[in-house]
Amino acid sequence: MTPSDITGKDDIANHDAIAGGHISEFIESFPLKHYKKGETIINAGDTVQHMFCMERGFVRSFDISERGDTQVIWYGRPEDIFPLSLLFDEVYEAPYFYDAFTDCSLHIIPAKAFSDFVSNRNDALMRLSLYLTEDNIDTTRRLHALSEPKAHEKILRTIDFFARRFSHPSRKHEVEVAIPLTHQDIANFIGLTRETVSHELIKIREEGIIDYDKAGITVYKDKLATQLDG
Repeated sequence: MTPSDITGKDDIANHDAIAGGHISEFIESFPLKHYKKGETIINAGDTVQHMFCMERGFVRSFDISERGDTQVIWYGRPEDIFPLSLLFDEVYEAPYFYDAFTDCSLHIIPAKAFSDFVSNRNDALMRLSLYLTEDNIDTTRRLHALSEPKAHEKILRTIDFFARRFSHPSRKHEVEVAIPLTHQDIANFIGLTRETVSHELIKIREEGIIDYDKAGITVYKDKLATQLDG
């Protein structure tokens, strides 16, 4: 199985998903729209009044610099919801672009309907709270990675981020990163050049922390943890 095959909502491990129980029934009652890889979902500057709940595939949020460089802000996985700002307002002007990083399917829900449903059901509110807590933990890990001054440590912590957020269970001491990332994708996510990322990934592979090929990245959890704790 390659990462491009791992796009279903049951394939991503350790995910405190928003869906479940009554909230799943609510989400699934709304239309499911399919997007092809690279297709735009939201343009920067769009006025957005709908929540998107991911059923399958991966979504990317990004900005374009004045020099024309892609700066990736966020990668979404199955059962993520976006944009989160619509949890607190019925209208949102998107500051970033959102597109289909892979072929994907999304439920589209009016923001007010989503907010009203969650507000009136304790079980839905609890699930949303757990989801937002994990989202905050993910954001903290990403910021920790970005704050590292050296490229090697920055990439190690980014690998840890991807392994935790997009892991597909493999063997006891290893995980496969389910989202299909190129070296350029990683570079765009952490603000380094592709050449630097490629050079550091070779070193990290030689250290026995990861293995990778065109099918994706395998992370050896114990070795990564030892390196991060050292």
